[in-house]
Amino acid sequence: MAVELRALLRFDNLVAKGALLWHDAPPRNVAAVPFDFEFRIAKCLSHKPMDPVNAKRKTAFEDSDPDFVVLEQVGARYRLILNKYCVVRPQFVLHTQCLKPQTALLDFDDIHAAWTALDHLGENYVAIYNGGKDAGASIGHKHLQILPRPSSFGLDFLIMKYLRCEADNKDEKNGISRSARQLKLATLLSEVPYQLGVRGLSDGIDSSTVHNTYNELQEKLSLDHDSPNNLILTRDYIMLIPRHRAHIDQISGYIANAAAMMGMVWVQSENLFEGWLQYGPMRVLNAQTRPRNGAQGVP
Repeated sequence: MAVELRALLRFDNLVAKGALLWHDAPPRNVAAVPFDFEFRIAKCLSHKPMDPVNAKRKTAFEDSDPDFVVLEQVGARYRLILNKYCVVRPQFVLHTQCLKPQTALLDFDDIHAAWTALDHLGENYVAIYNGGKDAGASIGHKHLQILPRPSSFGLDFLIMKYLRCEADNKDEKNGISRSARQLKLATLLSEVPYQLGVRGLSDGIDSSTVHNTYNELQEKLSLDHDSPNNLILTRDYIMLIPRHRAHIDQISGYIANAAAMMGMVWVQSENLFEGWLQYGPMRVLNAQTRPRNGAQGVP
């Protein structure tokens, strides 16, 4: 992937110059049910600006240095840049070039930009959206983030385990209706304590189909135009998670965004890591989302 290779070269050069904040943060694996977590302690997060409400600033991102820009134009109104405050290598920000609020649900242009960026970067990346402060957003200027996908843990691993099984068993798959496959996926995810919606995505589909699927999930989950939510999008599936807050209390530091909902939790200190363990990672996520009660039919 030419875009990925170019981005990695720029990433390393910016780190060497001290312009991009990143230090290798070894993963700490934590077993849980129904999926495992991977924690990383990253002190650079303490330098990250937090302004989840204000969308009136001229720019919240590093566009003044052209070395940060990976793709100048993505879709009608987006730009893909390297994230200045990175926990993993590399991290991207996909943001609107004009000011839009981070609280709004995504429209076709948003989904098209995310799908196009994933097409450039390849199947090993995931796009996430933190829809508002109560979904874990740190900046009020509308943006998505693109990260390397987890390979052997988390909610992504759980979903891909099902999707790969379906792909390997083509005869069975061809004999089962789409609704029956969705019911099987719902059963697989029934142990996840919070409400979510997931749809598998077929090879070769376009962004219009992805957007239509997003709208289907939005309707099934009864999300209003400003309902806090997390989007998780890969080339294999799309997921929506309704939220009602992004913390347990204002001083605990148990803040969960879309990455945390997948099992990737990044904290600033050893104390916060220990706090997550004592409280229980899955319990933290469950406290910040809608309970699954009555939502078994919304896989």
